[in-house]
Amino acid sequence: MPLTDIHILDVQPGQAFYYAGRSYVLALDDEKAKHPALQLVGTERRQLLAYHTPERGDRVPVSFSTQVRVFVERRK
Repeated sequence: MPLTDIHILDVQPGQAFYYAGRSYVLALDDEKAKHPALQLVGTERRQLLAYHTPERGDRVPVSFSTQVRVFVERRK
């Protein structure tokens, strides 16, 4: 699977992306209200809410700085 390097702000809600060799998905708008990190990061800290999507087990809530670059699958 060819990957493209993009800024995390260009990732769409619900879209899968990769960072440091792990897969994640950006939280959908309706998921953000229930995300455990929402109270910690808020909107002023420039953080995006996401979930780590391991091959086995439940999704793990995480947050990302809006300053990072990530990889997404390249569309043909």
